[in-house]
Amino acid sequence: MAVIHQNTVFDKHRPVYFISVGPQDPDKKLEITNVFPEDQHFDTMRIGAFRTTSYPSGVQPDQIMLSWVSDPSTSMDIQWRCNNTILESKVKYWVSGADDSFSFIWFGDTHKSKLWGDLIQESFQKFPDVAFYSIAGDLVSTGLYRDDWDQLINFSGPVFNYKPLMPVPGNHDNQDGLGAWMYQDMFSLPENGPEYVLPELTYAFNYKNALFLMIDATAPIEHQSKWIEEQLRQSQSLWKFAMFHFPPYNYEEDYSVIREEWCTLFDQYHVDMVMSGHTHNYMRSKPILNEQVVEHVSQGTVYVISVGIPGNHEQMPVEDYAEHRDGKGWLYQHMEINGDRLIYKSLDINGNIKDTFIIEK
Repeated sequence: MAVIHQNTVFDKHRPVYFISVGPQDPDKKLEITNVFPEDQHFDTMRIGAFRTTSYPSGVQPDQIMLSWVSDPSTSMDIQWRCNNTILESKVKYWVSGADDSFSFIWFGDTHKSKLWGDLIQESFQKFPDVAFYSIAGDLVSTGLYRDDWDQLINFSGPVFNYKPLMPVPGNHDNQDGLGAWMYQDMFSLPENGPEYVLPELTYAFNYKNALFLMIDATAPIEHQSKWIEEQLRQSQSLWKFAMFHFPPYNYEEDYSVIREEWCTLFDQYHVDMVMSGHTHNYMRSKPILNEQVVEHVSQGTVYVISVGIPGNHEQMPVEDYAEHRDGKGWLYQHMEINGDRLIYKSLDINGNIKDTFIIEK
C-alpha cells in the first residue's frame, strides 16, 4: 500500500505538522497501524476538517483593501474577495482633486484587537480627509493564523474600502522565524526594497513632498542599510519619514545595531521622524543627533513609539531623551503636512489630544 506524505504549518501558536496518507488503490480501505507515539489525532481530509472561520466569503465582495504599489498620484491597488461562485467583478472609482497639503494617520501595534477597530473607526469619523493609514508592525498577534487577519479587517469596518493601508511587519506578523508569507498574501505593496529582503516587507514610496521608508525590522538589519542610504541620498522630498517596528530609543530593549546602522543615516540625511511600536507605550523623543539630544528639530530626528491598543505600563523609568510619555496607550497619530509645516497630534478614542507639536522647515 502506497502512502502520500504532506507536511504543512497550520497551527495558531506554534508549528504543527500533519501527514496525510491514502491507499494507492482508491477502492481499497486504508488501515493505519503501529503508530508511535500512540496518542495521535486522526481525521478525514475534507474541507473544514482542520479549520472553520467566523468570516466566510460570500457572493458580495468583502475584505476590500486599498494600497499603492506604484505612484500614489496616478495609481491605486484594489483587492477584495468573493466566493468561487463569482466569476466576474467590476470596480467603480473616481479621481479626486490634488492639493499641496495632505494628512495621514498611523498606529503602533494593533494586534487585530476590537479596541483598535473602535479606534480606527473613530479616527476615520474625526479625520475623513486623510490620505492613507499606516501601522508600525504587529498588525495581528499570530501572523500565520488566518483568523487573525480576518478579525483585523473585520474590526476595521469600512475604513480600508476608502483609504489605503501602507503597513510594515512586526515580530508577531513574521511568526516564529517561519516567515511573513501570509502578511505578503494579505497586502499589495511596493516591491522596491533591498535585494536580501523578501518583496513587500521593506519598501519606499513618495506621497507629494514626503518620502516614506517602510522597513522590516525583523529582517537582517545590516542587509538593509545600503538600500536605506540610497533612498535617502536620491530623495528630493522636503519631508523624510521612516517606519519600522522596533524602537531605537526605549527603556526595555537595546536596539544598538539599529542605532548604529540606520540612525546614523537618519542623522546624515536628516530624517524628520521615525515611527515605531513594539513596547506598548507612548513616547515622543526630543530631537536626537548622534545619540544625543539637540536643541531644535531642524538639527535632529524625532523618535515616536505608539500603541493602538491599551498599554500596561504603570511605572516607567527615567528616559532623558523623552519629551512626552504615556504608559496607557490606545492612541493614534494624525500628521498634517502643509508645505513646509507639519502639525503632529496623538489622540485617544474620545478624540482628546494627548500630545502635539509642530515642525516648520
